Amino acid sequence: MRVLMIALAPRWLGPARLLCALCDRGAEVATFTATGSLVEKVRRVAWRFTTPEAPTAGDLLDAVAAFAPDRLLPADELSVRWLHAVHADAMATPSLRALIAVSIGDPAVFHCTTDKLAVAERAAALGVAQPATARLADTAAAFDFVHANGWPVVVKACAGYAGISVFVCETLRDLRRALRECEGGERRLIQRYESGVTWMGNFVAARGRMLALATAEKVHKHPDDTGPSTVLRFATDVAMRSACERIVRDLGYSGFGSADFQKTRDDRTLFLEFNPRPTPSSHLGARLGIDLVGAFLDGQSRLDAAQRSETIALYPQELLRDPSGAGIDGHWLDVPHGEPELRAAFERMVADAKAAANQRLA
Repeated sequence: MRVLMIALAPRWLGPARLLCALCDRGAEVATFTATGSLVEKVRRVAWRFTTPEAPTAGDLLDAVAAFAPDRLLPADELSVRWLHAVHADAMATPSLRALIAVSIGDPAVFHCTTDKLAVAERAAALGVAQPATARLADTAAAFDFVHANGWPVVVKACAGYAGISVFVCETLRDLRRALRECEGGERRLIQRYESGVTWMGNFVAARGRMLALATAEKVHKHPDDTGPSTVLRFATDVAMRSACERIVRDLGYSGFGSADFQKTRDDRTLFLEFNPRPTPSSHLGARLGIDLVGAFLDGQSRLDAAQRSETIALYPQELLRDPSGAGIDGHWLDVPHGEPELRAAFERMVADAKAAANQRLA
């Protein structure tokens, strides 16, 4: 398969690792990236297209004409939203719109996939268990929600991602701060914050049919408890599979994606949010017996494959969280040994994090 990876967030850590996995599986991959992207450190690509600061539909048309990809792969949130905009652009040709649709799913619900509240409402209609959730129109609505559901709550921007604009509130003071600082205007939500452990389901889908799924507990996160994972404990979970399958089918979704869940202290599994993109651990499936990349490339289901249980420390993420390495605790550290330039870039990040930590202690 010929894959055009679109990576417009230059410092996002996951795309380069996923690119390596695609190349390992024999895919012909071209990259459409911003200048300075970590993706540029991976040498095993067929074509490279460097985008201007504000790429247009015309830029993508040129890249598609030159490379003739079978699929587009938006590798970060910015790229997903940009593809949605390109699909709606008057410059987009019917063939480009068709390529976008086969790559990321039903255009009629593009707006839902990047809107946390819209997905939550659709999930609720499907009977997927989740915490109490409501649109946050104003301060009065926030107070009414707390009165009905109690503390703690979490306030989120509907269009946020990677823990951005997420505020856990345990007091009225916390809530007032969240209302001041949470971006999104009227597109915000408030949700009951349930105590427990956060999990995720990494999946690949094609036209609303889930092909492969790897589930994991988020052992450590960075830069805070609502941020991306740095250590993951992979284990099978039937409830998460059921929820992911229903949501993917409802959205007519295609490509890599993930969903976050909370496992509560009373053993409930609650859906939290949907992410319409690969995660920084999407490349790990083959190690776990769940070949997400293979499913993406050949369109064949891996849902009957047995997932291996293992705890994995993401590199460099866990060492950016804790430069001492204490959080690794003998777990397998996911270092890109086969890509010296990428590994060197990650090592520089870790060195900078260690220097900053030492300076704080000085």
